[in-house]
Amino acid sequence: MAHLNLLAVTRKPHSASFEQRVLNHIEPLAERGVTVTWRVLPKSLSGQRRLIRDADGFDGLWWHRHMLPILSRWHLRAVRCPIVFDYDDPLILSSRGGGRPSLTRRMRFAAMLRQCDAAIVASHYLRQLALPYCSNVFIGPMAIDLPAEIPDRLDRKEPIDLLWIGQRSTQVYLEQIRPVLQELGSQRSGVRLRLVAHEPQAFDPLPVDFRQWSPEEQVAAMHECDIGLCPMPDTPWTRGKCPYKVLQYMAHAMPWVGSAVGENLRWAGGGSDDQPVRGLCAGDASGWLNAICTLMDDASLRCRMGLQGRQYVETHHNRPSVAEHLARTWRQITGRPSF
Repeated sequence: MAHLNLLAVTRKPHSASFEQRVLNHIEPLAERGVTVTWRVLPKSLSGQRRLIRDADGFDGLWWHRHMLPILSRWHLRAVRCPIVFDYDDPLILSSRGGGRPSLTRRMRFAAMLRQCDAAIVASHYLRQLALPYCSNVFIGPMAIDLPAEIPDRLDRKEPIDLLWIGQRSTQVYLEQIRPVLQELGSQRSGVRLRLVAHEPQAFDPLPVDFRQWSPEEQVAAMHECDIGLCPMPDTPWTRGKCPYKVLQYMAHAMPWVGSAVGENLRWAGGGSDDQPVRGLCAGDASGWLNAICTLMDDASLRCRMGLQGRQYVETHHNRPSVAEHLARTWRQITGRPSF
């Protein structure tokens, strides 16, 4: 097997994006003959120039989402190894206001893609953004570590625990379904919301079990709760998002209800006879209420959907499978086959 040495470059080494897109793949890629060295992009133009020159000692340059200014981008032309641009957000848009059009960002995005030999993106939506400027665009799925054991949800008794987990930046999305949660609280006595977050939030009269976010609380909630929630507004920005919490729900065999936006629609399945339903997507308050009540009232449906979600993640998103796919992608880009 031909060994590959890649240089990964990021501007934000502590970001969740870099962790998910690069850092978490380093060990499984090494087991497949691909060594990744990563460095932080310097702020100075001279430092950026030196780092870009260092790429010549590698078989590939794995560039994490930062769109270089024109002076630094010029130096990429001298790089002799393939340059691959990796991103997981619609970078042509400003993140403010749900994704405002930005001519400046679109121009920088186009110029960066034209400078690269390939792109690896997190979703089909993001692939379409890159194709006008780069012909070699590969899907690099989000990866997740599967728990060894999954809970038995068939014999759960009331109350039914709904679950939302997440960060401050997305907790505001729960306001999208505030009327739904409040109506559930007034109509149904056997339901409550487990909120694993950084700030408490009330949805009276629905009981809320707030837990300060931590890795331990997150894992406990995945085992103890019954139905995952993933509300999102329908904006140009969210259409390109891959909500990691949905993968977490499915990895723990938990059925889920999400907004009919972006990757939620793809991950929910049910689009054809050979695609079992793994989640329920809702486009309005009525749809949300019906979907949650349907799952609350049918334990066998919850169990079946949860297991189908687990099987989907095992096939498409478990870390070894994604690492194998990523290694093959890099070998294709670099022309260094594994045989």
